[in-house]
Amino acid sequence: MDAPAGITYPAPNMGLGMGADMGANPAPSGEAGGIGVNPGQSEGVVPVVVAGIVAGLDGIGFAVAVASLLFTGALAGGLSMGAGAALLCTIIMSALAGWRSSLPVTVSHVQDMGVAVLSVTLGATVATLAAPPDIRIATAFTIIALSTLAAGLLMWLTGRFRAGLVVKFFPLEVLAGFMAGTGWLLLTGGLAMTAGLEPGSALLLGLTDPAVLKLALPALGFGVLLYLCMARFSHPLMLLGLLLGAVALFYLWLLANGRSVAEAAAAGYLPQIDSGASLALPFPGMLWQTDWGTVAGALPGILTAAVLCLFAALMNTSALDMAAGGEVDIDREMRLTGGSNLLVACAGGPPGYPGLAISVLAQKLGVRRRGLGLVTALVVLGGFLFSREIVAHVPLFVNAGLIIYFGLDLLHDWLVSTYRRFSLREWSVVVLIVLVVAFSGFLQAIGAGFLVATVLFAWSYAHVPVIRNTATLATLPSSIERSPEDMAFIAARGAAIKIIQLQGFLFFGTAERLMAPLREAMAQRGSGTDAVVLDLSHVTSLDSASAAALMRLVAAAGRARLDLLLCGIQPSVQQTLERAGMEHRMIRHFNSLDQALEHVERKILAERAHRDEAASQLFLRHGAAIGEEAFARLLVRFTPEDIRAGDPILRAGEWADRLYFLERGRAVVMLPRQDGGRRRLRTMEAGALLGDVAFALDLPRTADVMAEDDCRVLSITAAEIRAMERDDPVLGVALQRIISRALAEKVIAANRLTDHMRS
Repeated sequence: MDAPAGITYPAPNMGLGMGADMGANPAPSGEAGGIGVNPGQSEGVVPVVVAGIVAGLDGIGFAVAVASLLFTGALAGGLSMGAGAALLCTIIMSALAGWRSSLPVTVSHVQDMGVAVLSVTLGATVATLAAPPDIRIATAFTIIALSTLAAGLLMWLTGRFRAGLVVKFFPLEVLAGFMAGTGWLLLTGGLAMTAGLEPGSALLLGLTDPAVLKLALPALGFGVLLYLCMARFSHPLMLLGLLLGAVALFYLWLLANGRSVAEAAAAGYLPQIDSGASLALPFPGMLWQTDWGTVAGALPGILTAAVLCLFAALMNTSALDMAAGGEVDIDREMRLTGGSNLLVACAGGPPGYPGLAISVLAQKLGVRRRGLGLVTALVVLGGFLFSREIVAHVPLFVNAGLIIYFGLDLLHDWLVSTYRRFSLREWSVVVLIVLVVAFSGFLQAIGAGFLVATVLFAWSYAHVPVIRNTATLATLPSSIERSPEDMAFIAARGAAIKIIQLQGFLFFGTAERLMAPLREAMAQRGSGTDAVVLDLSHVTSLDSASAAALMRLVAAAGRARLDLLLCGIQPSVQQTLERAGMEHRMIRHFNSLDQALEHVERKILAERAHRDEAASQLFLRHGAAIGEEAFARLLVRFTPEDIRAGDPILRAGEWADRLYFLERGRAVVMLPRQDGGRRRLRTMEAGALLGDVAFALDLPRTADVMAEDDCRVLSITAAEIRAMERDDPVLGVALQRIISRALAEKVIAANRLTDHMRS
């Protein structure tokens, strides 16, 4: 199986041959070795025929090997029929892929990913069934067909709902563990094939028998030879040549020793095939002989095999898309593959999906047009017509060695290679899954893998900072423009107001770290902390443990008489708090951090005198800089205007030809957004100078200024200012001094906000 685009998988060796798709490393489109195809090209049919013959011969050998893995031991009587079903799977999938695939050189075929799990499932359920051989074989075919049916449905639904990207959100270390665990099943399954044993403890005990070891060692040796040769040489015909060469050497050995085929079969070197029609298929005839109770017990294995096939198909298809430079419609391919598996299930065949290696092989042989899948299907059809003869004459050590090779390849790519690519924590998950597969089972490994991955994720996420920032009101005031005197007064008292901003997902692993700074603040009550503002605007969600921690925090703050303000609670967070029992009346909540800070500042400023004398605010803010008499003469030049709450004072885009004093009330600055809405920037109270930035630069205004409540403004035009500067230069200089001070205050406020955001 191959690595998909968008995910960093190990870079394994290129396995060629239809079954060697566990870890091909395709070249990018446009480079040597890529498989990008121009549908408009019309090269001759010779490359198509040559590639189709090679792929077909390779497919025949692999289908027989897959059938030998499934039908071994007590199920050996179904080997010939199983080989026919596996060959039919490749015929159907190759023909449909060649006809309808979005990439003309795609060849789909029977695969071994789900088969590895099915072989263990059959050994644990059907092989031990106390029933006649016909019942056991029929039940085995039903389990295989149901797994193919489930895999087909999952693939089709994935394509139908355009969910092909789901593979990118799967924990990579868990996926690597499943791949390596599948490799272990293939390795042990290949060894078990040679002696008719079941993988597991029985296999280990059986290998201590010299007679069994005599049959297993050639398979192991041939599997290691295949692995070493395929790792060392990358010629596309290497695997096929080794398989054919091994068969030829076997028959030369028989000839040299004067043994017949019947004697070799009796000695266990060749499968023993019962007489019967070579074109026999399991369904529908065997459907009525199925033991449905055993099938029900095999459902976990069926679903596991289906899910593995889904992920393997997604990975291969995604890798094809990467190699073809984005020419593959992944969702269309998943629908096509799913539909093909539904047809294969009707014939009792094992599941299949697209192979990357044969596409690379076809490209190297010069294929640039459709027809490859059809030629492959025709060649495999020949093998299907003579499936009984082929199965009877292919040595068991060749089939077993091929399966062992695939197991070694998977173990190398997903267990050995990942040691250098994964962190120690991630790689330990891979090792754990393989160990559980080896000593307990694949289903237990799935549960253990997800459990350990979840625990490690929670442990890692618990170390991600949940406190975004801490500050005080002295360093992070609200956005309201105030006089320097007010700001100085707030800064002097603001050090006792703690601001804690949280972030991310709060869960049981971070609840304690959430409580720590609040406990510290409560310990300083009366000697350094008067209030705490807790900002939750960047908290995306929280679990019940964190909600309970917040409730304890609110209760503890009440007992310590510490003023606790919460702000920016998202709707989802609010719902969790309510489910945990926190009523809205139990907390002081503000919609935003700015509103909470403004509330605190109002309480601080209420201690100062003359807060309600609106007229004095202008003088307190600006008059002291130029003197009371000059400021009184300046105000005479301004025109008063009353603005109702909600009405605009200034509009974005209009030319700044007028300057405003806010004499009474509050105004809010709103920045227009591209979606038609507006974003609140800051609030200004009585005494503020409005529109001074654009006015000083002689530019259009960039924001709206709206009256938050009933306001009175004093305005003066640019022409009136020029006349004043001409008639009373001293007064003109005084106004420019006021404008300069207001601009400087805005720069200081902006710098303070920037420093806070950087901290």
